[in-house]
Amino acid sequence: MRIKTEIPWDKIIKLLIWIIIILGVGTCIDEANKRTDTMRKSYIYPDTILSGKHELRKFNVKDITSTSSRATFFLLCGTYSSETIQSTEVRFYFKNYNNEYQLMIKPITSVNIKIDNSVTIPYIKFYWNSGDHYYTDIFSIYDECITKVVIYCKDSDFIPEININNLK
Repeated sequence: MRIKTEIPWDKIIKLLIWIIIILGVGTCIDEANKRTDTMRKSYIYPDTILSGKHELRKFNVKDITSTSSRATFFLLCGTYSSETIQSTEVRFYFKNYNNEYQLMIKPITSVNIKIDNSVTIPYIKFYWNSGDHYYTDIFSIYDECITKVVIYCKDSDFIPEININNLK
């Protein structure tokens, strides 16, 4: 007498499906971890870019006037308005963390000048507020994080054509 054994195909198929699912999920998780590690290496923290003294190359103060106009018309009726805004900005070149000179433009309200006759080479210091954020772009750090810039220079290095009394 021969014993007939049936192969439980339904159980084998379920087992194969579970093995494929486990291997697939494991591969995805590993790939996601690799991507996250690569991204972490490219994160930039403001402390590494903004801390310390940065050599000042040149700076000037410029008055900016911008005018905007707006008009609305419907058939024969309409309105027109115009607005002129004056602001003062400071433009300066500084040596960044990469030893390259970089242009930065800031409003005069966020720039202070400190006269210090012991300074041999004019420099700037940044003050920033970033919390625990990290960035992937250096320029977004310069635009979003910096709250104040202090320029340190000797009295003789201070540009004489800037008349502080005329600044608004």
